[in-house]
Amino acid sequence: VVADSANAVYEGAVNTGNASASQTITIARHTPDLQVSAVTLPSDIIADLILNISIPAGTPVTINWTVTNTGDNRTNANFWYDAVYLSATPAITEQSRLLATYRHANALESGQSYVGTAELNLPADLATGNYYLVVRTDVTNLTFEGVAETNNDASSQAKTSAAEENRA
Repeated sequence: VVADSANAVYEGAVNTGNASASQTITIARHTPDLQVSAVTLPSDIIADLILNISIPAGTPVTINWTVTNTGDNRTNANFWYDAVYLSATPAITEQSRLLATYRHANALESGQSYVGTAELNLPADLATGNYYLVVRTDVTNLTFEGVAETNNDASSQAKTSAAEENRA
């Protein structure tokens, strides 16, 4: 920092001390971190899956998910979208199917959570197999999360076993 860099102020013989050595400052960025902390299916569906009973394609399935701001600041966006996918793996891939998106309104303070609930129909053209329901919060990246943008997904713990509908 230099004071009176143009020497416009008369200081007499004491025209020294107008500059200081540079000082290092540390800037800490405090960002939110939205994470899907739980994805759950109703107990009757989990019981069917444990008993290896397949769910027919086209069947309505209720899913619940919890999103938590684990960061150290409030979200900078007042709304964002959560998306629900059907996937052969616990992660979203190019083959995953987007089932629906849901708008969350209101900012989220650090440490706060909200619960989303949706009733979705398993696609009628779904091939027989095992699938996960995966939720991604802030799917369009409306909330700035800094380096924490890559941890916004979570999947159901149980695979949803689907069977093709009998189309006789």
